[in-house]
Amino acid sequence: MELRQIRGKKSLKLLLLLLTSLIIGTVSAATYSYLYMNGTVTVGTQQLVWIKGSGAPSTTISGSTVTVGLNVQAAIPQNFTYVLYLKNIDTNVHNATISVTTALPSADFTYAKMYTYDSNSTSSFLHTFDLTAVGKYMYLSSMSPGDIYRLDFGINATASASGPYTFGIQVLYE
Repeated sequence: MELRQIRGKKSLKLLLLLLTSLIIGTVSAATYSYLYMNGTVTVGTQQLVWIKGSGAPSTTISGSTVTVGLNVQAAIPQNFTYVLYLKNIDTNVHNATISVTTALPSADFTYAKMYTYDSNSTSSFLHTFDLTAVGKYMYLSSMSPGDIYRLDFGINATASASGPYTFGIQVLYE
């Protein structure tokens, strides 16, 4: 077998492979349809904000996140009042859903509650959240411009509870 025959067979195979790839690529490309999207992003300001209350223990607010440190003693019920406020600073009404996203362990707390109040004029009670149950309690509210909600806490750790525990609250608004 000569070198030319070997080269010719390899060249023919390569040419056949390239031709097949071209046909497959053309057929595949012919079956595509295209959709396009143009969008805009408008950057604005936060409409609901956290405000630190006069009874707030170690509390930091950074943008939309507030961190509250509640120090309690085992087996002694404690109440924390005027801890936080949630205020609508926008000129529009916003629907807000408040829910527990990270729960405290119920085995270590006799109770752990967050209480919400309407602080506009009447300070009327709105809702109780059980901080030991994720998503179990949700509250949907319509917050008008200037509306303020006050958040208080009541906690009773069991006698065997120790160490730091974390909980999470989410305020989803539109």
